[in-house]
Amino acid sequence: MNLKAIELYAKAIESLYSRKNPDDDDLLFEILLERERLYGLEGRRKEQAEDLKELSRLAKGVDSRVIKVLVREASYHYALGSYPVSLERAQAAEELSEKNRLPVDETVSIKLLVARAMQALGDLDEVLLKLRSTLAIASQSGNKLVEASVQSGFGDFYQSRGDFKLALKHIEEARKLYREASDYQSEQRLSGQMGIVYKYMGQFELARNSFKESLEGAIRTGDKKRETTTLGNLAIVSKNMGLYDEALSYIEQALATAREIRDRHSESTLLDTLGNIERALGRYEEAIQHLTTSINLSEETGERPLVAKHYSNLASVYSELGEYAKAIELEEHSIEISTEVGGLKSEALSMIKLGALYDIEGEHERAGELLERALQIFEETDARTLYMDALLDIAEHHILTGDCKKGRDFIEKARSHAAAYGLEGFDAEISRLCSEIELKTGNLEEALSIIDEAVRDKGGGGKLNFLHFSILERMGEKARAREIIDRLYSEVSSRAEGILDPAARKGFLENVAFNREIIKAWRRFR
Repeated sequence: MNLKAIELYAKAIESLYSRKNPDDDDLLFEILLERERLYGLEGRRKEQAEDLKELSRLAKGVDSRVIKVLVREASYHYALGSYPVSLERAQAAEELSEKNRLPVDETVSIKLLVARAMQALGDLDEVLLKLRSTLAIASQSGNKLVEASVQSGFGDFYQSRGDFKLALKHIEEARKLYREASDYQSEQRLSGQMGIVYKYMGQFELARNSFKESLEGAIRTGDKKRETTTLGNLAIVSKNMGLYDEALSYIEQALATAREIRDRHSESTLLDTLGNIERALGRYEEAIQHLTTSINLSEETGERPLVAKHYSNLASVYSELGEYAKAIELEEHSIEISTEVGGLKSEALSMIKLGALYDIEGEHERAGELLERALQIFEETDARTLYMDALLDIAEHHILTGDCKKGRDFIEKARSHAAAYGLEGFDAEISRLCSEIELKTGNLEEALSIIDEAVRDKGGGGKLNFLHFSILERMGEKARAREIIDRLYSEVSSRAEGILDPAARKGFLENVAFNREIIKAWRRFR
C-alpha cells in the first residue's frame, strides 16, 4: 500500500515540477509532506532526508510551512537518536509558533515535542516545567482533546521516572477527558499506554488486559501501526508470564502486520523481542539470528538508539552461552552508540550489564567503576526503578568481592529508596542478597530462614533456588537439597539439549559459571 502511494506521489510531484507554476507550490508542499511521512514509516531515511531538504527550500519565507518542516525534522532526528538536534528543531518550531499564534492544538503538540526531546536528554526538571506550562495553556483553552494529550504526556514522563502510580493517575485523567469529548478511539488507544505502565510494575495480568483492549480498538479502526505495536507488547507480557507459545503467536501476527504495511521500525523491534523470547527458551542460535537481523534493519533505517539496544540484547545471548569476551565486546559497542546519541539511560543499562560481565571475568575494579557510574546516571535522570536495580546490583558486586558490610549498606539504601517511592517487586531479590550475606558470614540458620520465606512467598528463580540448595546442603538437609538440585539440573540439561551447535552447547555447560556449579553440585548427589 505504501509503495503504491509513494509511486503515485512521485508521478504527481514530477508533473508539478514540469509545469513550473508557482501557484502549484502549496500542493507540491503538501504532497512532499505526505511522501516524507511514508518514507519515515518505511525507514527509508535517505529519501526522507532528501524530501525534508526540498520541503525546507519550499518553506522559505512562509512561516506556516517552516513550522511544519521544523516539526518533521525534530521527529526525524529523534528517530535517529540525534536528540540535541531534535530539541533544537522543536524549540525553533515552538518559537515561531508563538510568534504566529497557531491554534492551541498545534501549539500544544509542538510543546510536547520539545518536552519529549528534553526527556531523552535527561533534562527532567525542564521537562516538568514544560509539561506544567503546557497543561495550563491546554486547560485555559477548554479543549478537552488538547488537555488529554498533555495528561498523556505527563503519563509518559512519570512512567520513565518509575513513578508508576502518578503515571496511571495522569493516563486515567486523559482517558476521562477523551471519553467526555466522545473520542472513544483515543480513549482505547491509551489502554496501551496503561498496559506499558502495568508491564513495568510487574502486574502482567492487568497489562495483558489493557493491551487486549487496545488491540480490539486498533483492529476495529484499521490502525495497523497500533495493532503491530500492541501485539508486540502482548508478546512481551506473555513471555514474562511464562506463556511462551502465546508470546510466539503474538510475535508472528505482529511481524506479518509490520511487513504488510512495510513498517521496518516495528519489524526490527519485533525481531528483537523474538530474539529475547528465544533466549528465554534456550534457542540461542535462533536468538542470535533474529537479533543480528534486527541490528541490520535498524542500521539501514539509521535508528541508532535501537541499534544500541539490539547489540546489548545480543550480548546477553553470548553471556548465557559463556562467551564472555564476545558479550563484553558487544556491550561496549552498545555503550559507544548510546554515548554517541546521548542516550544516557541506555548507556547506563549497558554499564550495569558490562559491570556484571567484568565481575565474572574477575575484573572487579572495572566492574565497580561501571556500576557506580550507572547509579550516578540513574540518580541524575531521576530513573527511580532503574536506580533501585542499580543499588541491588552494586550490593551484589560487594557481596561477591567479600565486602558484606558494603553489601548490607547498599541493601539498606535500596530498602529506603523503595519505601520512599512506593516501589514494589524487589522483595525476592533483597531476600536473596540478605541470605547470601548471612551464608557468607556463617549464619546458616538466619540464611535459611530468610530464603525459606522468600521461596514460600515469591517462588524461586534460578539464583534464589541455587542459594536455597547451597544453604540446605551446608546444613545437612540432603533430601530437600537433592529435590532442588535435581530440578535445577533438569532445567539446565533441557536448555542444553536445545542448542544444536556442539561447540555452543559445550560452552553453555562448561563456561557459564552458574551452569557449571549446578552440574558439579548435582554430581555430588549421585
